[in-house]
Amino acid sequence: MKANELKDLYAISLRKMHNGEKRIVDALPAMAENASHDELRSAFESHLEESGQHQRRLEEILRDFKQAPAEPQNQAIAAAIKDGEAVMTADAQHDVKDAGLIAAAQQIEHVEIACYGTLGTYAELLDRPEDLHLLQQTLSEEKSADDKLNDIAKRVVNPNAQPA
Repeated sequence: MKANELKDLYAISLRKMHNGEKRIVDALPAMAENASHDELRSAFESHLEESGQHQRRLEEILRDFKQAPAEPQNQAIAAAIKDGEAVMTADAQHDVKDAGLIAAAQQIEHVEIACYGTLGTYAELLDRPEDLHLLQQTLSEEKSADDKLNDIAKRVVNPNAQPA
């Protein structure tokens, strides 16, 4: 990574987050398919649509950056997705598997919340108000998705994963 100033780091971080969103868009259909609770499946499907919008917002911001070097991999999101894939193939009771899927999805959400918060700070420092607005929209949606997953976990999935 070559970054001589904050604008360079911002561009690299935007591309890294774009890579992360692409990975999420690829992973969410399988997570939805493997969810046994309708409410959890619906949450994954809804977030799939939002993640596509997040990808488009990043592409809109990235249009201002002429250079297009190779897109760096978002290692944190890749690792959380790998955890989710392991849960999907595990030999586990449905509610336990759903609890594991929620845990993996929340790990992804927490990485996204951290990344979008940082990107927003960079946009503000670089005096890019339009970028900041788009990034804050996405950050708000990521926090909402995390809250929704947390609610489903506490209210339905985790209690059902307890022994009777």
